[in-house]
Amino acid sequence: MLGRDNPSKLIIATFLETGSIEQTATSLNYSFSWTYRVLDKFGVINRKPRTIKKICKTLTSKESSNLVSDYLSGQPTKLILSKYNISSTTLYLILNRNKIIGRKRKTGFSWNKLSIQDKAYLSANVICLAQENKSLQQIAKELELPLSRVRLILNNFTNRGASR
Repeated sequence: MLGRDNPSKLIIATFLETGSIEQTATSLNYSFSWTYRVLDKFGVINRKPRTIKKICKTLTSKESSNLVSDYLSGQPTKLILSKYNISSTTLYLILNRNKIIGRKRKTGFSWNKLSIQDKAYLSANVICLAQENKSLQQIAKELELPLSRVRLILNNFTNRGASR
């Protein structure tokens, strides 16, 4: 009778009797996840949040510094993870704590921060290298520009030439 009008009350009452989420779910024929969500919603169970300190406590300070030096020396991430027996989340939390920028992240190129002369000079170089039949990737690598910027410069140049 208790559960027909409100299954949440039945779940809570059964959990308080059994003390186990699994036993509660199986005895009431509910899924574990739904039972857990109901108990969590009403604050019956206490979830302990994982903090950065708890995740990173697996390594000593010496191991952390060795890990950072391995990462900066260019060792593959998979090798570092297996060497220190940590998860990728722990690795990146340690790197963030040490203010290390990820290897794949670039510092960011901003065309708008360049002066007009620098923009003109880079555009001229892109056009000249394109005339030498270099690929977009080769031009971007040589001038240290994003590929999208090289493509944009060449598109703007070819569109102007076609409209004249």
